[in-house]
Amino acid sequence: MNKAYLFSGQGSQYKGMDKLFKSYPRISNLFFETSNEILKYDIKKIISTNPDNLLNSTKHTQPAIFIISSIAYNIHVQKEGLPNCFAGHSLGEITALYASKVISYKEALRFIKIRSESMNNANIKNPGKMIAVLHKNMDELHSILNTLSNLSVANYNSKNQIILSGKEIDIDNAVSYLKKHKIHVVPLNISGAFHSPLMKSASEALLETINNLNFNDAILPIYQNVNATPNTKGEVIKLNIINQITSPVKWDSIISNMIKDGVNSFFELGPKSILSKLIKPSKNITSSSFEKKYEPI
Repeated sequence: MNKAYLFSGQGSQYKGMDKLFKSYPRISNLFFETSNEILKYDIKKIISTNPDNLLNSTKHTQPAIFIISSIAYNIHVQKEGLPNCFAGHSLGEITALYASKVISYKEALRFIKIRSESMNNANIKNPGKMIAVLHKNMDELHSILNTLSNLSVANYNSKNQIILSGKEIDIDNAVSYLKKHKIHVVPLNISGAFHSPLMKSASEALLETINNLNFNDAILPIYQNVNATPNTKGEVIKLNIINQITSPVKWDSIISNMIKDGVNSFFELGPKSILSKLIKPSKNITSSSFEKKYEPI
């Protein structure tokens, strides 16, 4: 069996997701203590109680999901061992860097702290939104989308789901237009127009931070968002991470390429079962998640 571990992205957060680790207090407390020292605030309290809806603010959401995914990974890998490869959806790609030893946990969290603050600032400068668009005929959907302006395809998630990103007014107009064409639209719990040109200032702000990080070669291949291909070379991975913030996530191609390369077992490590549900199960392909396997009693 060839296994891939998948790491969740932004939008998978929810209040009380730390309860996933009720049976693993030693390892989870260690991660939370280390994280609080780096972030300079109590991230576990934000995750547990979501005061003033802070958990849904980008600068808190991203560290929170990374921490939860990292704890899940460490619990799972101790029981099931390493996979054959990794991939992470958007933010989750940084968790993949940590899991594959490209950068350390502390380096990854420091980077995410700056990344989330930069993206939050970019959203203040250019307020935006994201929506999921579901349609069984992707060619027809793209024809309809060509009539809309100022929108970016942020994620190609599956054969019948894409994510659109843009300014608030443009997204609102798109929602009205798509609903008139009887196309299913789902607003996302994300505070910003990620993976679009509106994030250019965030990408520029992160350049110095990324360039100051030493990216080791990965111990296992990481299928990266910008090109959907497996990479192990640290410098190549670094360049792709720089480009990721303003480029679409080619998730559907990542999964297709993994299957072509022999992967037949997918396991999602994060707060919810989102990525694993995008994978169509078959006689030869299985998918599951930490949430399902380690559900608290």
